[in-house]
Amino acid sequence: MLEKKVDLIDMDNPNILLIVLDAVRASDLSVYGYDRETTPYLSKISSHCVKYNNAISSSYWTMPSIASLFTGTYASRHSLVYDGDMLPGDFTTLAEFLRKNEYTTVGLSPHPYVSRYTGLDRGFEVFQDFMDTKGITHYLSEQLKNLFKKTQHNMAFKKIFWYLTMFSDQHASKTNEYFYSLMNKIDIDNPFFFYIHYNEAHTPYILPKYYRDYFLKKNIHKKPWLVNQDHVKYYNGEIKMDKKDFMTLRAIYNGAIRYLDYLIFELLIFLMKRRLFDNTMIIITSDHGDQFGEHGLFFHVFSLYDQLIKIPILIKYPKKMGKYGIKNEIVQNVDLFPTIIDLIDVDDEETLAQFQGNSLLSNRIRNRNECYAISELIKPYGPSIEKYRNRLKIYDRTLMSIRTKNYKYMQKSDSMNEFYDLNNDPYEKLNLYNTNIKEIEMLRYMLSEWIKQNVYQGV
Repeated sequence: MLEKKVDLIDMDNPNILLIVLDAVRASDLSVYGYDRETTPYLSKISSHCVKYNNAISSSYWTMPSIASLFTGTYASRHSLVYDGDMLPGDFTTLAEFLRKNEYTTVGLSPHPYVSRYTGLDRGFEVFQDFMDTKGITHYLSEQLKNLFKKTQHNMAFKKIFWYLTMFSDQHASKTNEYFYSLMNKIDIDNPFFFYIHYNEAHTPYILPKYYRDYFLKKNIHKKPWLVNQDHVKYYNGEIKMDKKDFMTLRAIYNGAIRYLDYLIFELLIFLMKRRLFDNTMIIITSDHGDQFGEHGLFFHVFSLYDQLIKIPILIKYPKKMGKYGIKNEIVQNVDLFPTIIDLIDVDDEETLAQFQGNSLLSNRIRNRNECYAISELIKPYGPSIEKYRNRLKIYDRTLMSIRTKNYKYMQKSDSMNEFYDLNNDPYEKLNLYNTNIKEIEMLRYMLSEWIKQNVYQGV
């Protein structure tokens, strides 16, 4: 049993806990400077961490982003981009690699795109995707979500839904319970790798009333049950949304982040009590962000603006390494697998050859130019919005972005390219593409070279 093992700080390989906060953008975390205190606990533990201030996701939605995290490759390489895609078998996943190196591997995910249906469960000895979870709580939660999707036009039901779900969440509390239970059962003679995916900051927002109302108390601009949460209805013109709608939604979203902050803190306290904290590498990140009316956009679709691709990455390295502080260099989620393989110091030539990312620990694994980040939008439409494709022709294009600390260039297949000076325009409001700025040509050239080197023929 877990309590009997106390000398874990002397293990050769550290434990690894990888936590993904779905749809959480860096700009809305107080640990990254946001004016609402959404992450008080992460702010407290950040002194134990390296905080990466310029972390960029490889993609704008879950499936390709997590595939990048699990393989160390970009979407144009791993090709997990369309609904129904399965991760090709010639890629080694992070869980497969760690399991081969005698880690106990456990994955907990409520997200259908991080499940057996996409192949992203490969390598996990235990993988709980909550698809087949039994029990009245799970059943009611799923039925409520289905009803919510079907009856959003019914204002009376929306109000009922708001009150019915005040004691629920999207499996986050159950995820923590699974973590505690499994930690007390696994063989800890071997190091462990846990992957935890939280979905509470993803619409529809289902979280306990205390957190759901936390920022609404002072920032309520509209009755929350009257605010649309369905991006499809927004884009097809069925429902109009104004500034007050988006401000109200963002207040709920911020409450969800505060809830997740507390749940993460619970996990860390558990590790501390069992003397596992010091020798555990803890990675806290996101797959992508979300949009709340910026550029006229809602939800995580159709763009590569920073609201979607700038994500948090905080890493608590094993204590004996003495690594803390703030890093301002450009990093990406494709760097996390190379960092882990560098940390445990395994020379696996086949896996190393797969990577397109860098280690954040040393110069031993270097595959991308650390001066810029690449992000890709390969699939313009998801299945729920595909039928409105003719109405939404403006978004019928693929995108690539190349982002440095100071500038961002977005290349589009419809040639409606964009360029932003992030120093003077951090919210990307003024497109300077048609101006005579030397950095435009520099980034265009760098992106074209990246495309050539990575044999990518998309955009």
